[in-house]
Amino acid sequence: MNKTKILIDVVHGRKDVRIVDGSILEHAAKNKILLHILRELNINNELRVDQEKKLKVIYSTLTSIWRKLIEFEGVSMIKFFKPIVYVPSDLDILVHEKDLVKTINILKDVGFHIQVVEPYCVTLINNNGVIVDLYIYPSFSNIIYLNRDILLENTTYVRVDDTLIRTLNREAEVLITIAHAVYKENIITLNDYFTITEWFNNRVVDLAEASRILPAVSIVLEYLSIITKGLVEAPVKINLPRLMLIYIDKFLKDNLTRTSLIKVTERLRDKRFGSLILSKITRKTY
Repeated sequence: MNKTKILIDVVHGRKDVRIVDGSILEHAAKNKILLHILRELNINNELRVDQEKKLKVIYSTLTSIWRKLIEFEGVSMIKFFKPIVYVPSDLDILVHEKDLVKTINILKDVGFHIQVVEPYCVTLINNNGVIVDLYIYPSFSNIIYLNRDILLENTTYVRVDDTLIRTLNREAEVLITIAHAVYKENIITLNDYFTITEWFNNRVVDLAEASRILPAVSIVLEYLSIITKGLVEAPVKINLPRLMLIYIDKFLKDNLTRTSLIKVTERLRDKRFGSLILSKITRKTY
């Protein structure tokens, strides 16, 4: 039984509720689409209540932040609004350097405190356990993998209750979904699958070319095809040899990525670096 195919069919309204059991819901959780599946199947249990409660806290926190950020042109939500309903593990906000200090101060005003400071990301947390990552550039291990300016040039607005929130437009959201899955996580989830398959178009290819991530787009589309055919279970890890070639291509062709390599030495001094690498190699999802 291919659990991934069952979940895809549920989202598309093609699968009988009777075949969905605890293992399928666990699989949905691994793929970051649990709440969507619970809603789609109209399952009202403690798990659903917990998911809805967490999402409500996330949205309440988001709107309280954004009422104070709406005038900032260099600030946008990323990796949040999707065609699938899910409970994000944190709030990711892209911030231009010119607005970083002001954004941090606003977050402090609404109850957040700084937890971690890295070259391209500042992590804050509040008393409810909500985490906000402020990204100067999308990065992993202090390496930049996407040009922030391209993303900030492709934004739109989403209304949540009475608050307008700046976020990436669909094409830019697909772009960062692909880049995040390949360069940072090395894993493709069904959350990624639905975001890309629902919103992919030729404009994404143009943005990918400008961002020097066309090889990442190609490999992700290949994986999406075999997921659709039911040949693998998601989350699926990207083939390591091909992944290495994609990294090399990125370093060779993207000056922004190359210039950030010097920051890797700072990450190497982190005592947790070895365990983080081991975890990344052995994990099944993120």
